[in-house]
Amino acid sequence: MTVNHATEVGRRSHTAAAALALVLSAALATAPPASADTTVNCGDTLTADVTLTADLTCANGSLTIDAGNVTVDLAGHTLTGVALKMSKHRGLTVKNGTITGVEYGLWLLDGTATLSGVRLVGSKVKATGQTALAVGGTPGTCLLEGAYVIDGSLTIDNCTVHGAVGAFDGDGVLAVRSSVLTNGSLAVNQADNGVITGNVFDNFPVSVVGDSRNTLLRNNVFKNAGTGLELDYVSTAAITVEYNLFTKNSVGLSVPWRFYNINVRKNLFAGNRVAGMNIYNRFPRLNPYPVSENVFLGNGHSPGGTTDRAGNPVQGGIHLLVDDPRYPITLTRNTGAGNAGPLIWAPPGQVIDGGGNKGPCAPQPNPDLTCT
Repeated sequence: MTVNHATEVGRRSHTAAAALALVLSAALATAPPASADTTVNCGDTLTADVTLTADLTCANGSLTIDAGNVTVDLAGHTLTGVALKMSKHRGLTVKNGTITGVEYGLWLLDGTATLSGVRLVGSKVKATGQTALAVGGTPGTCLLEGAYVIDGSLTIDNCTVHGAVGAFDGDGVLAVRSSVLTNGSLAVNQADNGVITGNVFDNFPVSVVGDSRNTLLRNNVFKNAGTGLELDYVSTAAITVEYNLFTKNSVGLSVPWRFYNINVRKNLFAGNRVAGMNIYNRFPRLNPYPVSENVFLGNGHSPGGTTDRAGNPVQGGIHLLVDDPRYPITLTRNTGAGNAGPLIWAPPGQVIDGGGNKGPCAPQPNPDLTCT
């Protein structure tokens, strides 16, 4: 029989290629995915996604993120003594683990980052420049123990928060929602379109000052603080305080300087030791909103000798003092019972009666105010 050697070589080559293809296919099927399940060491620079396979402990160490859209999956592990640092990149995601043993667990400059299900134990966040930081998860998986954000935006959702949190000087957006905040403070200055809703602030005084335009505080609990909420406002866009509970503070709500474009309505003030509200206005503009439909129950039973700027005792529901009688404050349909002092204390010439206020008023006589 005559053998065509060229044909036989072709057949053998085809068979070898097919076998090699099968081997490569099996290898690809069993190889681990090409995600970044890599060993992470102290001082590394990360430019791609990474998933921790073990805890990492460093002595004042750091991991530098030097690319955009990087995910650091802690996978239930703990970074101890490790700061995550990122500058001028966007889209960092850190998730599912704990950062501890370092003063600032995240340093962010001119970038955006999301912490999802991350517990910062004894560790804070610092974000400066044109930044946007979002922190969230559940109150059990999300723990924030201090944050400082300047020239940027801060969002906190469904988190447990301790320590000092500040958002300053940036015309950024502040959102704090459905969180439990204890033993700390929240300071807001020039954070626009703020949404502070559904939170419990326990020994966690809140201050909103400056040009924090168009800010909403709704359905929160402010309790166990010296002053639950302090406002000092000059913007042309309103700040609205509504449907909140102020309880067991010295003063529930205080305006110590400028009462302008502030809408306080339909809140409950109960059991505050000195007063439900203490308002002082020396700003030469007329607040366009009445203080309206608030309820005051059992306030003023431990005033401790507190006085206003003119030396008048502060005690009871609403205490009001205005520097310039050309800019009185309107009170409408405020009610209460069981307050140790008057429901409303407002000197003649400093208040406009919008009607429907029920409870004792002082000082008397005051032809500008009727409390039935």
